[in-house]
Amino acid sequence: MPATNYDKKIFRLLTILNKLDKGGKVFVKNLAEEFNVSVRSVQRDLNLLGEAGFPVDKAPETGAYIFCEGFQIGKSTLTEKEWALLLSFEDMAKKIGSPFDGLMRSIVQKNLHPPAVCDWFYFKVEESASVPDMEGLLSVLIDAIRNQEIITFTYSVYSEYQARVKPFKIIQFSGFWYLLGENTKDQVIKKYALDRIKKPKGTGKYFTEVPADLDKTLDESFNVWFGPKRGKKVLVEVSEEIADYFRRRKWFHNQKIIEEKKNGNLIISYLVSDYREILPFLKSWIPNLWVIKPKELKKKLREDLEKGIKNYETGFNKHANRSSAKDSRSLNFNQFYERRTMKPLFKILNDLNEHYWTTLQKRHSISDLIDQDSWIDALIHFCSYAFERAGSPATYREAAEKAFKQNQGWLEKRNHWSDNIEQKIWETFTDECNKNGLENYNVKNNPMSPSDGEQISMVHFAWHETEYQSIAKWAANCIKNDNLESAFEKLKKIRGVGSKIASFYLRDIYILSGNANRNIRDRHLLQPIDVWTRRAAQCLLSDQNASDQECAKFLIDYEDKLEMSNGTSNIAFWVLGSQIADDEKTFVNFVEGIKQNNPDPLKGQLEKMISEWEEWLTLLEKIHDAL
Repeated sequence: MPATNYDKKIFRLLTILNKLDKGGKVFVKNLAEEFNVSVRSVQRDLNLLGEAGFPVDKAPETGAYIFCEGFQIGKSTLTEKEWALLLSFEDMAKKIGSPFDGLMRSIVQKNLHPPAVCDWFYFKVEESASVPDMEGLLSVLIDAIRNQEIITFTYSVYSEYQARVKPFKIIQFSGFWYLLGENTKDQVIKKYALDRIKKPKGTGKYFTEVPADLDKTLDESFNVWFGPKRGKKVLVEVSEEIADYFRRRKWFHNQKIIEEKKNGNLIISYLVSDYREILPFLKSWIPNLWVIKPKELKKKLREDLEKGIKNYETGFNKHANRSSAKDSRSLNFNQFYERRTMKPLFKILNDLNEHYWTTLQKRHSISDLIDQDSWIDALIHFCSYAFERAGSPATYREAAEKAFKQNQGWLEKRNHWSDNIEQKIWETFTDECNKNGLENYNVKNNPMSPSDGEQISMVHFAWHETEYQSIAKWAANCIKNDNLESAFEKLKKIRGVGSKIASFYLRDIYILSGNANRNIRDRHLLQPIDVWTRRAAQCLLSDQNASDQECAKFLIDYEDKLEMSNGTSNIAFWVLGSQIADDEKTFVNFVEGIKQNNPDPLKGQLEKMISEWEEWLTLLEKIHDAL
């Protein structure tokens, strides 16, 4: 069924018919404001009434639309609601094409001048999911959409949380109703299932702009996994047995037949915003359809099919007892996400993430690091990442910052590079280290050490590799423009910067720049894997041999399924391990508690720590009073 929201169209047609039948006048602009749609949408509704045979006249002097004198719907055999529904079906029939469009027009005409009611067609409509207090909920949401008022509500997926949203539309896909709106926290347009929304209320705050291409995005969508950018190309081949179905119908808005093979097979392309948008469709045509590219979609489809075949052949319980790491990983992963009572642990992870930004990182944006004039400040900010490795004392960072500031005059001459600059800054850096008793500079892995052809210093990188932007702005633009892998590989050219540090820096830039795009490629590169995040992922996967890449990809999926912002769990597990647990056994107990949805291990440890801190606080207060 096309993605056009016919239920909303029915509401508009019903309102227009009701106004006109009461002898009222309607104006296009006023209706557009009332319905929160474009003027063109209202004009199409009025045109539909005229094409159906309703005697709607437009007054040239005022632009108002009215029924011709003497006409009333009450004289018809249909009610206003029935007329609105019938007209929506006629509009649907136009999209289906001949002969249905002509037949539906005939039905409309016969009901305008009826001899009898016809029952010639049957349309199968999916039953919608039940929504508690649907009428009350819709009343609040429609008012907010009409008035463009920001709303708040409690939303529940794996746990409950407060959402603050700019509401745009109410939509329906596959029998489920959703609110489509922009989350004000991360400025991402999301879909909220109505049956999971509680206590919606207005905030008294209003917004002025609705995305201009929203209707176009909805028209081109196939299911609820749609998004604004369709940058993922999918190429499939269908066998001769089903080829005719694809010639006769466009299953996706952008479906294109690329090639017709001699054996009768078809090569077809699609553009999707998320592979989940097309996966169910592809599965429905197996075994007569197979993916040519991309590789990751082909692999995902194959893995799902293999898992399905194993479950079918052995039964789920037998499959659950298999001992291979791969089977165990898939099973535990899916069992984990079936849980629906994650509230305490979900909140803990978010609180740990918040602690990182407010107490440890103490930075909330990179707005002061993106100007060309602030490239030195951005370089100093990068120091806190470049030296973040085992055996790199904080003194290195302090010495590097002083070296940059003492040589600021040299650095500001950005158009006049000289190898002497690297050497001069290195000498200043080593002098500062000597003042603090540090004589081992770890030249091979020190990001301040001059370039040698294989690896480069951070100064050389910021000067030559960032296209005359600050390093922060360069990184943010790489992520924004979907060049994450390129940025990741370039950063690893810097002495001492490996995969973990490159991901560490890119993750924080991604978050600090306000980027919330979940559709960028290679998002696992935004998951720095250290000892704590590795232990957490391996524990949740029940696979102590999982590679760093497997751990990173797991954490991406973990955050997506729990609807956490990117990087939240990564940061939370690091804080949990490095700041609270402090030893592997305690940390693993914490993660096992999360895995089993049991907060008691963490609760017990925190109570113990609070008791110890209270003792220290009492001692400090005594010392303070004595002073």
